[in-house]
Amino acid sequence: MESWSNLYLEMAGILSADLTDDEFEIYGNLNTIIGSEKKTPLHWIDLWYNQVNFLSEELNFPAPAVFLSFRTKNITDLSEKVQQIILQIDCFFFYETLANSFAGSYNQEDAIKFLKVMDFINGRFHGTSGNNYNNMRKVGFNPEDIGGSGNLYKIVFECIIRDESAAGIQEEGTFSGMEIETSYQTLI
Repeated sequence: MESWSNLYLEMAGILSADLTDDEFEIYGNLNTIIGSEKKTPLHWIDLWYNQVNFLSEELNFPAPAVFLSFRTKNITDLSEKVQQIILQIDCFFFYETLANSFAGSYNQEDAIKFLKVMDFINGRFHGTSGNNYNNMRKVGFNPEDIGGSGNLYKIVFECIIRDESAAGIQEEGTFSGMEIETSYQTLI
């Protein structure tokens, strides 16, 4: 990984990519906009900065939405400016309010769509490797209390990255402290 922005853009690209034919069979009914059936069911992807706790004060965003947050779990130095990191990715999934979801209830269909979008997110990340990460796996899943309308779930993934973001910064200097002796012999 050359930069954290590359990692974020790769992950956002994975979530925002159009549905494959196999995914369309499972998730094609999640988009209700005519002509968007093969599009991702997510309408907003962003970095996490606690947006959903301040919905009345923040810029509104369309749901379903995903917010990504990165946390280090373990760091091993590989060289002066390169590290191997076990990275935790908190994937906050926000969905508008669900009413009763019991069998036959008015909102059961919407609750099922919510669960299918969570499956979609898991399917896009779990068991994958990319250009900027390796060995992605889901390690946690839980609801978050936001005290207002909407549902917020945190899907926790873990992966391994090789952070080379500091290695690209070259320092100027001189090479000293060594003598080089050269000699050669011609053989006939």
